[in-house]
Amino acid sequence: MNLTFDEIQNAFAYCGIEVSMDGFSVLFPLHGDGTGSWADFSETEEELSKKPLLWLISNCEEIQITLFPGKMVRMHFASKLKIDSEGVFMPLKRTKTEKETREMFHKILRENDILAGKINRAFDGVDLENDGQVLAAFYEKLLPELPKVEEREYDLREYRRWPVVLDVCRDFQESAEFDEMEITPPDSESSYGSVDLILATICPREHTIHSEGVRKLKYAVSKAGTVEFEVFAGGGKNDETVFALHFTS
Repeated sequence: MNLTFDEIQNAFAYCGIEVSMDGFSVLFPLHGDGTGSWADFSETEEELSKKPLLWLISNCEEIQITLFPGKMVRMHFASKLKIDSEGVFMPLKRTKTEKETREMFHKILRENDILAGKINRAFDGVDLENDGQVLAAFYEKLLPELPKVEEREYDLREYRRWPVVLDVCRDFQESAEFDEMEITPPDSESSYGSVDLILATICPREHTIHSEGVRKLKYAVSKAGTVEFEVFAGGGKNDETVFALHFTS
């Protein structure tokens, strides 16, 4: 399976990429306000997304995850590369600034004001004690004004894939030994389940996944419907920095 550097960059668009004689590193930036950055690998876009991750895993001897609280998380795919020069490449995309986040918040508030106005107009003059009038106003006046929301169908493929995803994640955890493993099975509302493998620390720390764990990680990624890397930093000096691998069926 061949891969271009652009495909790796696009897969981790919000992250920096470091290339050295010792392999590739993905640099997840941290933000002191408690937000983080992530990369999402989806089954529906397998050629665009899973391929880079599987290539990195397939071509490395071990994986070192280093957490630098308040700064970044470095995920190094150790291998011997024959390259002319080493370097660090900046992220292709950036997370929203505090100003942009504030503007988005006020936009939501304005949209809520608009929605409140629509509700008031729809029920203007309606006897709220009269169920018939309330239902008529809702269906005839308010419902046509609301934004259309697509209903998510219960996907039997996700439900059937769940036992396999759970087994391969448990098998990987036996070798990788993350700090925590959180399991959320499918239920009546959601057809997919999820497994979170979590590392957390308040001081610099390195966690190594050796060759057997690397092989099992590749298998888990290939079987999961979606794999996400989630990185979070707290707002205080002694808050934990958390790195999580999030698998769904």
